Amino acid sequence: MYFDHTGGGAHPPERTEAHLHAVYRKLFSLVKGMRHPSEIEEALMLTLQGLMGADGGGLCHIFDDGARFVVATGQVSHIKGAAFDLSSPRISNFLNGDCAVVKTRENVPPDVLQVVLNARFESMLVTPIVINGMPYGLMGLVSNTPNYFEARDCESIYEISRFLAMLFENRARELVWNERLHYERMGQMCMSVVPGLQTASSDLIQKFSQLRSSSVCLECPTLDWPLEEASASVEHMSRRVQDLRTLGEICLPHRRAFEQIDVGELIGKVVSHERTAIEREATLRVTVAEDVPKVLGDMRLMWDALVEVIHNAVRAVRLAPAGAHEIRIYAYRRPNTAVIEVEDTGSGIEPADSLRIYEPFFTTWPGCKGLGLVKAHNYALQMHGNIYYHRRANSTVFMLSFPDAQHAPQPEVF
Repeated sequence: MYFDHTGGGAHPPERTEAHLHAVYRKLFSLVKGMRHPSEIEEALMLTLQGLMGADGGGLCHIFDDGARFVVATGQVSHIKGAAFDLSSPRISNFLNGDCAVVKTRENVPPDVLQVVLNARFESMLVTPIVINGMPYGLMGLVSNTPNYFEARDCESIYEISRFLAMLFENRARELVWNERLHYERMGQMCMSVVPGLQTASSDLIQKFSQLRSSSVCLECPTLDWPLEEASASVEHMSRRVQDLRTLGEICLPHRRAFEQIDVGELIGKVVSHERTAIEREATLRVTVAEDVPKVLGDMRLMWDALVEVIHNAVRAVRLAPAGAHEIRIYAYRRPNTAVIEVEDTGSGIEPADSLRIYEPFFTTWPGCKGLGLVKAHNYALQMHGNIYYHRRANSTVFMLSFPDAQHAPQPEVF
C-alpha cells in the first residue's frame, strides 16, 4: 500500500478492491479515535493521495476561517492557509452539486485557479464532504500528468467522501454525547463540594470577625491589618465557591418537557429585549429566512444560549478599536436543521484561545467570570444541537445549530 504517501513520486492509482477496502479500514480507524477533525486532516489527505498516486492534495475546511485550506501537500502545498469563497456561483457550478469532478487545468474556473496559482498540475480531482446537507469540507487531488484521473476515480472518491461523511456524523454524535456526560459529571462534582466549602468559608469569615472584635486585637492594633487581609481573602474564596455553584447549576441537565419553538419568534423577542444594549455598541442587522423550521427544545435554555452568544458579540465590539461595527443575526434552514448565526466585527478571538472558549472560568473579558459560552454550549447540547465558532475575513461567527422538530431525537418509549 502507498499509505502516508509524501508526494513527488507519482505511481498509478491503486484501483483494486483490496486497496480500496484497506483505505476504508484506515479511514474508519482514523475517525474512530478522532477528538477533533484537525487530528486526522493530514493523515486523511496523505492516505487518499497515496491511493491515487497524486502529486499533491488539499483539504478545505469550511468551519475554519470560512473556507480555508487546513492541509495542503505536494504540488499545492503553498495553498495551505489560503481562503476563498465556497459559495461563489462559479465554484458551485464547478463542483456540480455534491459529486466528485475531474478537471484539467484549462477547465478550472478563475476563482479556483487563483488559489492554486503557480501549482504545476495538469489534472485535478475534487469532491466535497457533505454531512446532513451541510458542507463540511472540500478535498482535492492534483497530478502533473494530463488526463491522469478517470471517471471511475470520481466514483471511488465520491463513495469515500460519503463514507467519511457517515463516519464524521457518527463520531460527532459520540463526541456530543461524551460532552453532555462531561458537563453532567462536572455539575455533580461542583454541587457535591460546594456545600462543604460554603460552610467552611462562612465559619472562617465569622471567626475572623470575632478575632478582630476581641479584646486581644483591640489591645494590639498591629494584628488588625493582617486579619483584615485574611478576611478579605476568605471572602474572595467565598465568591469563587458561589461561582462553582453557578457552574454546577449550568452543567446539571435540565430535564424538562420539550416544546416546538418558532426560531423567528424567539429571535424577535430576544432582539427586542437586548436591542438597547446592542445598538449602544454597534449597528444591528437581523435576517430570518422564511423557511426556518421549528425546533424541539426548551424555550428558556434556547433563550439563554442565544443571549449569551449575543452578549459575547457585544463585548467583542465594545473592546474593538473605534469604527463602524456591526452585529448580524441570521437564521436559516439547512437540511433537517435550523441554524442561527451571530456575527460581529469586534476584537475577535486569538487563535491560541480558540480551543479554550468553552472552558469554565476562561475569559479574556475584564470583569467576566468565563461562564457565558459554557452555558451556551451546554444548553445547545442539551437540546441535541451544537455551537460552532469560526472566523471570516473581518468578523467572528458563532453558529447555533439545532435539529428541526421533525428530526430531533425523541425520548425513549420503553
